[in-house]
Amino acid sequence: MRTAHLLVITVVFTTLCGAARAEAQTAVTWEGGIAILGRDFAGTVPQVGLRVAAIRPNRLNVDFALAVFPTILGEGALLAMPDLDVAYVLPAGEQVLVAPRVGVSALAGVGEGGGGALPGYNVGLGVVARVQPSLAIRVDYTYRRLLVGEESYPLTSLSFGIGWTH
Repeated sequence: MRTAHLLVITVVFTTLCGAARAEAQTAVTWEGGIAILGRDFAGTVPQVGLRVAAIRPNRLNVDFALAVFPTILGEGALLAMPDLDVAYVLPAGEQVLVAPRVGVSALAGVGEGGGGALPGYNVGLGVVARVQPSLAIRVDYTYRRLLVGEESYPLTSLSFGIGWTH
């Protein structure tokens, strides 16, 4: 199982390095949504965040997202969830793009008692719809597995955002 995790991380990292070299059209999106934390976690919590993604059709692109959980901030802790992915962006109409992606994730937190992080991996699907030449809306679904020793825990999220393209 650990070998499979290392293989996924190696493939994603290598692909990201190649995709980052290409000149890219970019979408910057402010997002809000929900995260569904799997077994032994808190259930469903709201999330807010920022996504920066290259959106050139018919190529590999880099997609980075960072989400935080405002309800947990109110309890005296900061919990953040970064995702670094490679996406293959496909046109689905004149103004719509579909971006399946795979990558690495983490769930990192800090509070009064200290801090820590759980590494993981993810797969997801984003849909970007341009409503004006430089304005777009985006909907994303992400399924993650967070690694704890020999076990992994599911964490899924659904987000909606508005952003700018250039």
